[in-house]
Amino acid sequence: MVLRYRLAAGLAVAGLLAGCAGRTPYEQLMAAKPTGSAFSHALYHEYARLAQSLQISALPGRTAFDARGSISLSPVSPSEARLAIHFAQKAESAAIGEEPLPVEAPADDPVAENVRLELLRMLSRQRNKTPLAAAQAQANYDCWILDAPIEALAATSRSCHTALLAELTRLREVQDTTITGPKAPPAGTPVTTKKLPAPGK
Repeated sequence: MVLRYRLAAGLAVAGLLAGCAGRTPYEQLMAAKPTGSAFSHALYHEYARLAQSLQISALPGRTAFDARGSISLSPVSPSEARLAIHFAQKAESAAIGEEPLPVEAPADDPVAENVRLELLRMLSRQRNKTPLAAAQAQANYDCWILDAPIEALAATSRSCHTALLAELTRLREVQDTTITGPKAPPAGTPVTTKKLPAPGK
């Protein structure tokens, strides 16, 4: 799967990249003040967390989003540096109130495509009701897909996949509860009723 990375556009994003010259890219992200929905706030924090996990804090502040310059000076591998930039850009988009979509599944992976389609359905139904769980599911999906081709991140990809499946299960349960209401108690469960006072008392 080929990913194309580009600089975020617009004055709003440029404002996020501005700041003290001594700040690292991750410090710039964490200094941002997110706007928008609760879901976009949660996406911002989840994608910033993924960027941090790839040591974006080690990338030089002045070349935070210059892939070639950052890679040459960073202790992380070129693939990891590009991935950190990708996650950071998604965090920036979420910080200005946008809701970036999960990445496309690899063209030759129908299983991943089916998971993505289910994730999109869950996001459309649950992102306003359970924004944190929805954002965590999306971030873990991206982590699963994008970390997998990088040998050093294969274990992280598997962990994200496990977390994603658990989060999708939780989102389904919340959706089912919303549609059907609380589950009835099991058969044979004693029902307690409050005794009403006798008339006139």
